[in-house]
Amino acid sequence: MRTPITPPLARLALASFGILALGCASAGTQATGGKDVGTRDRAYSGDVTMRLTHETARYVEVLEAPRETVLAALIQVYQELEIPVAGTDPATGEIGNPSFEPRRIGGQLLSRFLNCGSSGVTGRPNADSYRVTMYLVSRVESTEDGRTRLSTEVDARAQARGVSGYPVQCQSRGTLETRIAEMVEERIG
Repeated sequence: MRTPITPPLARLALASFGILALGCASAGTQATGGKDVGTRDRAYSGDVTMRLTHETARYVEVLEAPRETVLAALIQVYQELEIPVAGTDPATGEIGNPSFEPRRIGGQLLSRFLNCGSSGVTGRPNADSYRVTMYLVSRVESTEDGRTRLSTEVDARAQARGVSGYPVQCQSRGTLETRIAEMVEERIG
């Protein structure tokens, strides 16, 4: 006969799982003109709050322009792609939105940018039919050699509309991050 886990033991077990998951996460390595894989924590609440860790991808590009020029171009790119900006911090060079629900970005369906799985019956991408909550933040940093490093991080989850349950984690296809870097590069010439 099984002995039920008491709430304090359940919390301890979940906390241990969270620590184990954090311990197994690998640190990111930086790449130029490519992906920088790291980790970001997600907290989910219910009777017990636990922290889950998953990999995120960040696109990094080094540009031959001053930081201020790249930041100004980046602000224009966000406007053109119709990405709602929740905050801009010129001191840190950060711009973006940590939580928004787009239906399209720059007139394109979300499935162009995200893989959230697909519906078993229709095969339609979940990114186009589910409610997607997205984290999108770009950072502009000066390098020691006078160039500017532009990095964009995308994280998203999707949940079926009108249905309760847990959201699915989406994976970035790298298309949006690449497009942002290309548009910034076009503007700075």
